[in-house]
Parts: sequence; structure tokens; C-alpha cells
Amino acid sequence: LSASKKLRLKLNDVSEQGVLKYGVQSCHRRFASQDSDLPLLPKRPDGSSKLLQRSFFERLLAAQLDLQTSLACDVSAAQNDIRLLALEHLLLLRVRSLDFNTSSSSHEAHNGFLMKLDKQLYEQLANRLLAAAGVILPASRSAERLHRLGFQTVLVSGAVAILSGNLAEFPPSGASSPSSRKGSCSSQPSSPGSPTALQLNREADEPRILGEASPLPRCWALPLDAELWPEHQLALLSLDADADAPPRLRLLPRALDDAEAAEKLEVWCREELEGSGVAVIFDRSRERRLHWEISVLFSSAESGGGQAVLAEVAAAERATGARAAVGIGGSAGAASPLGRELSAALLRRGGASAVEFPKASSTEQLSVKSVQSFESTASSCGVSERQSSFTAAASWEPKLRTLSDFLKD
Repeated sequence: LSASKKLRLKLNDVSEQGVLKYGVQSCHRRFASQDSDLPLLPKRPDGSSKLLQRSFFERLLAAQLDLQTSLACDVSAAQNDIRLLALEHLLLLRVRSLDFNTSSSSHEAHNGFLMKLDKQLYEQLANRLLAAAGVILPASRSAERLHRLGFQTVLVSGAVAILSGNLAEFPPSGASSPSSRKGSCSSQPSSPGSPTALQLNREADEPRILGEASPLPRCWALPLDAELWPEHQLALLSLDADADAPPRLRLLPRALDDAEAAEKLEVWCREELEGSGVAVIFDRSRERRLHWEISVLFSSAESGGGQAVLAEVAAAERATGARAAVGIGGSAGAASPLGRELSAALLRRGGASAVEFPKASSTEQLSVKSVQSFESTASSCGVSERQSSFTAAASWEPKLRTLSDFLKD
């Protein structure tokens, strides 16, 4: 790897929800593309079913029943069984319900079912990758770690599918069907002169055209939150855009010094690359719209590739304004520097209680109550504009920083 041979891709103003849908389709293709690959529904040692609603899930998996047309009472009764399903079951159920709009209040049971399905899917996906890598997580905050890692994997899988043009027959809502040519895609219908979703900026000495000459990056270097992942600093996710093989994951220990970490990372990259590159995401996403600038470091005969990747990851973290990654699509929550600064300023005013930030990210959905509670607190402190999304730091950061400066004075 060499920092001098670098390609930059941009994924601009693309719906996060649309990318997630493509990611679910990609993971389904990699793990459970054929119905014959489905494992049996879980049973007890005596042969009885562990599922209370076994018949309901059998009909769903056999496409004899649609979730959309199922009775709310049946859907609600089946929610507790979701945790017992295998990853292949979860992916198949989610793929078949990608076009189901649950915004109606009459679909509360269906919405709750899908939320539990998504949560279990992310956690089981991360568990599968970690088990294959031989990594055992401690019990502390393991569910939160698995959820975040699984979400990141699905999101990156969707981005790879979009960038490669390896998409399903129908485009999910929030993204239009890109060109079949690799390396080209378009976002939602745009006005004349607006940027396309994918832009190439060649920084290498020789012109590079994304395609056969320069394949899409096979490895994605994802920084890990130091608070959430005290044992590991970086995840290296390997995804082959042209194959249906499951993704592979490796975690870089945090205990290694810079030289050891760079050496281990370089060995891993050389084992996985096969002529492609390592991608590092400069994430500027806002309000569930992805704005990614992807730096791709290509393989070369030079040494120091691990150092180049670590330096690029550090640059990406600085560019997003965070000292430690909060995960793709992070937010200005209580764990962010801005959140801690504002909370401390409120405490110093005497009698004022700290703002309880909802721990919102693109991996979670806020309840209406938590959103209203936070908006009420912010409004009483001088922030009057209401917003419905807390999925990115950019949406609230200017207001909170102004409020923090006011409280300091």
C-alpha cells in the first residue's frame, strides 16, 4: 500500500435507508441466497419447537404468508420468537419486507416486529463475523457493540453494492437504479447541475478508471469507538463486490503500539487485497443522508502500507470533527465532546440539571417521548427550531455550540 497511489470516491446525498436496503439484499445473497440453505427452525432436545408461533414463521419463510397482510395480533405474538431465529431466517424475512412502509399508526405491531427483526439481524450478523474471526467479546455492553458493528457491516455492504452496480432488480426507496457500469451510480432524481452520487477524483500519477483496471476496494478500515471497544481500535472488513462469499472481519488490538499495529495491518491487507485497495471513509453524513468521501489506498511494492492506512484513518477522524469514531452515521450524543461540554456547562450554572441526551445514532430509532423530552429541554435553553432527526452531529452541533458558549458567559 502507498499513500501516493490513492483514489477518492464520493457517495453524495444518498438515502441511508436505501443503502441499508441494498446492504440487507447483499448480506442475504452472501449468507442465504437459496431457500435450501435455510437451517431448520430451533427445537428442544425432546423434539418440540422452541418457537411459540412456529406455524406463523413457517408460513412466512415459505412465502405462504406476507408480513404486510398478517393480522396485528399474530405479528405481535411472534415478536418474542425473533431472538431464536438463525441469521439466514432473519435475512430472508427482512428481504421480503424491504418495501413495507410502516409509517401508519395502524401498523404499530408490524413496526415493532421489524424493529426487533433489525436489532436481532445486526447482532447475529456481527456475532457470525466475530465467531469466524475467533474473537470473543466480554459481556460488558456486548449487545451494543454487536448492534453497531452489524449495522456498519450492512451499511458498507450496501455502499459496495451501489458502487459496483451489483444491485437487485428493483431499487429500494431513497435511491434510484444506478448504471450497470461499475463505478457509476446516481442518487435520487436531481436538479440540473447537482452532483451525482459517485464522483471520481484521481490523485495518482497515472489516470485510473474504476473498473477492470482499478477494482473497487476489497477492504474497509472502520475505526472503533474507544469507549465502546476498549480492546480494539479498528475493524478491517473484507468484501468482494464480484462474489457472493460472506464478508470477513479482523479486529486490530488497541494494546499494540503504532509500529506493531501498522505491521499487523499491513500483513492483513496483503492477504486480503489481491490487487484492490483499502477504503477509509470520511463521513459527513447528515440527517440520514449519506455523504461519504472514500479514500482508497492501492497496493504497491513499497513498504509502510499499514502506516498509510492508520494515518488515513486518523485523518478521517479529524475531518469528521471527532477524536474517536462514534461509528458510521454517529450523532452528537452524551458521549461526544460537544455533549459532555454542554452538560458540564449546564451543571456549572447552579440549579440547572444536565441535559439528558438521547443516545441516538443511525443504528437506533428514538422513541417519540425521548425526542419530545430533549426538544423541550433544548427549547427552554434557547434552541427553538424543532427537528425530527438526531442521527448526525451536524444537524444540532451549531445550535448546541452556540448554547454552550452562551452558558459559559
